Amino acid sequence: QVSRRTLERRFTEAVGHSPRAEIHERRLAVAEQLLTETDLAIQTIATRAGFGDVRLLIHAIRARHGVTPTAFRTRARGLHAPRRNRTLTPPARG
Repeated sequence: QVSRRTLERRFTEAVGHSPRAEIHERRLAVAEQLLTETDLAIQTIATRAGFGDVRLLIHAIRARHGVTPTAFRTRARGLHAPRRNRTLTPPARG
């Protein structure tokens, strides 16, 4: 049987960070994806990503990106928005 401390130490040696940091990173990745790809409420995203409290999600997004979750969503969607054809004249028919 392996103790909790031994498991944590081995995990950290293998991955380069603690199990707690890994869980946080995965939760944050889920939240970022939900913010970018859905219109879910921030509270719902916090719950689905495993943060439990919306304040923890807000803090995590601010720490990583320097903005609120809503601002992150707006920026992310702006960066990933499909480019539209801005041609003012219709294509010639031939």
